Amino acid sequence: MRRLQFLLCMIVSFLAPAIETTIPNIPSELQAQTPGGTGRFCNVQNPSGGWWLWITGDMISDPCQTLLSQHCTGPECQVVSSGTYLLNGQNQASVNCQGYSNTFVGIGVQPLGKAFDSVVPFRPFCTFQVRSFLSSNSSPIAQVRKP
Repeated sequence: MRRLQFLLCMIVSFLAPAIETTIPNIPSELQAQTPGGTGRFCNVQNPSGGWWLWITGDMISDPCQTLLSQHCTGPECQVVSSGTYLLNGQNQASVNCQGYSNTFVGIGVQPLGKAFDSVVPFRPFCTFQVRSFLSSNSSPIAQVRKP
């Protein structure tokens, strides 16, 4: 997981320096409801089209704080989406960029990785959204949170 986090940030991190900000905590009620646990993701953009995606494998780490304190630049950097995903359950990750969009379904972090890989080499203004499902026939139990 750490290798994926490093890769996700390094590919686009050349586009921005760090800023300080306060990000609201994402509630963790979902972790108690889902077998296998829950992870978090955060997606940040700047006005020039640069973007960052950080994924954690727990509910303790704050991916938005990591991005905004270590990888993103300027006061214009904004969280465009953040939320949770199932570590061992079915997730649907959608990515929308300038001139491109796609959706991927899979288990755990797999659809997030596929969504990320689909926009590398760099595509500008990418926003990631994630929905999680207890089973393939059920309603979503977690969805993206937009600030």
